[in-house]
Amino acid sequence: AEDIALFDNMFPGRLSVAFARGYQNRWVQTLMQRGDGVSLINPESDRINREIYDEHLEIVLKAWAEDSFNYKGKYVEIPYPYEGIPNWAGAEWTHAYGVGDEVDDAGTVYKVGVVPKPVTQPHPEICTVYTLSKKTLLDSAKRGFTSLAYESRPEGFRQACEEYREAAREAGHEVKLGERMGAVRCICIGDTYEQAFDLAARSAAYEYHNYFNKFGMAEIFRTPADDPNTIVTFADERACAQRLIEFGQIICGTVDDVKRQIEDLRRCHADGDLDWLIWEFFAQGNTTIDEQRRQLELFSEKVLPSVQ
Repeated sequence: AEDIALFDNMFPGRLSVAFARGYQNRWVQTLMQRGDGVSLINPESDRINREIYDEHLEIVLKAWAEDSFNYKGKYVEIPYPYEGIPNWAGAEWTHAYGVGDEVDDAGTVYKVGVVPKPVTQPHPEICTVYTLSKKTLLDSAKRGFTSLAYESRPEGFRQACEEYREAAREAGHEVKLGERMGAVRCICIGDTYEQAFDLAARSAAYEYHNYFNKFGMAEIFRTPADDPNTIVTFADERACAQRLIEFGQIICGTVDDVKRQIEDLRRCHADGDLDWLIWEFFAQGNTTIDEQRRQLELFSEKVLPSVQ
């Protein structure tokens, strides 16, 4: 108990757990054991994808909340089969050291014990990632989860915060604008805007253009001018950087520029108070260690103290 109290004092938030609904084939086919294709372009696959995700999340929450549990859903049974697994050779041991209801006297497994239990009950703080699916945002609000949003246009992010607040209130959770919301952004700071833009092209835009956009991640930056028959692509890293800056995904400029943008974001582009800012630090691996260090120093010493 003393150790837990000390831990609470040192790290009052303790632990947050983030869940994201995968859509790429390497995730869907490996984790879900399905070959339905990419949900971004396949509505039926997207529907099944969400069903499986919701079921898996329900299982995790149930496991955290109960000392032993069973579960029967559309896609998963625990144990399998749900009616029981006969002839468990460790029945005597399980009776002695388990919860007591996992196995019957005949050695049939009916429930599964869960260890270790999280210190935070009924579960740690849960975060979910909101990109394109509004249902993810609203479900998170109803469940009391924190939503980490890739929506970066000022009007779009403000609307997401407002919709989260209203959905939370309808579910009985009174929250302020920006509470339990996180903004996922890239930050590039320079002595001049041109210097910051160059860093953006060499770091965040380099990653997006050469990797993430190939999997459809640039769909959240789509404009009416983009070809509706293909996923969003760009000519090069600088064109990608320009689009991400225009959408607010990359916060770019001098120290004063970045201060203004982050303060506006902190207020949720309205009169709110944002809980989380998640910095995707793409400078790591794409720039020198001195450039990385300078970005951190400028942010922590020049930008952050002015954001209240």
